[in-house]
Formats: sequence, C-alpha cells, structure tokens
Amino acid sequence: MSWESNFVLHFNNWALHHKSMVTFLANDTVYLAIAVAALVITYNHFRNAGQQSFEWRSIWHSIKFGTTHLAIPVVVAVVISEVISKLYDRPRPFVSVPGVHLVFAHGADGGMPSHHTVFMIALGLCIAHYSRNWSIVLVAIALVSGIFRVAAGVHYPTDILVGIFIGALVPFLAREFRNYLASRRR
Repeated sequence: MSWESNFVLHFNNWALHHKSMVTFLANDTVYLAIAVAALVITYNHFRNAGQQSFEWRSIWHSIKFGTTHLAIPVVVAVVISEVISKLYDRPRPFVSVPGVHLVFAHGADGGMPSHHTVFMIALGLCIAHYSRNWSIVLVAIALVSGIFRVAAGVHYPTDILVGIFIGALVPFLAREFRNYLASRRR
C-alpha cells in the first residue's frame, strides 16, 4: 500500500468518529468562502465608490473589475481542473483503498485534482486584489477543507496538492497577463 493510501486510511479512521465536523470542514466551507468573498467585494465597492456607489457607472466598473480580476481566473482554474480530471481518471480513495469509508455522500468519479481546492485557492488568491487579509483567511479555509477532504476519503493528499498548484497558478498567470496588457498600452 502506498504512503498516500496509508495516510488516507489512518486519517479516515479518525474522521469516521467526527463525521459532522469533517463533513462541514470538507464540504460546506466552500459556501463560507463564497460568502466571505461576496462580502469583501461588496464592502470594497461601497468603500471605493462612496456616494457614487449606486450610480450605474460605478456599479459597471465594479462588475468589470470583479469579472477580470476574480470571475475569469476562478472559472478558468476550475475548467482546467475539470479537463485534467477527465483526462486522468484516478479512482478516489473510498473506491480504491480497502478499509476507507466515505464520510459523506459523494460520487465515485475521478478525484484528481480536487475541484473544491482549486476553486477555493483561486478564489482566495483573487480576493487579494480587494483585501490581502481576507485572502489569507480564504486560503487558510481552502487548506483546511483540503485536509478534511482527505480525511473524508474523497481525495488523496496529492489531489489536494495539485489542486493548490492549479488554484494558485491560474490567478498568478492572469495577473501577469493583465500586467503585460497594461504595459503594452503605455
């Protein structure tokens, strides 16, 4: 048995005794991350726009900024993650490792990379344009979620690591591309 399988098996035995906590931290923190991101973006809009917050031009500017700095990189990261999982069909631990039990309901589709981790890391890093402190909080939530997805038996540790890599790489490349375009306009 590989080191990953042993790790998942050991951690999964602990998780079976803490199902509700593991389920929340592995599955439901994504909603917490989305709520935090929405609040950060909304707060940023009203703080920067001041009295013009409700004017169409101000709202349109915030939507354009949010789309280019947040939505597009997050969507691209998730699409890349989905393509990889279709090309590399790695069975999840609860399917392929004897003794690993599923902590919450989940499909038996491929688990490489972790789409939750990709989404949450990309979201957390994109929020850095709005608030570095909240970015750190969101990345920490993503890491905790990834660890507990391993405990739940739905991912191997390398699924999480690859998810972190993709979730971090795409926002970085998007920022570099925007910087390149801005330098070409000067």
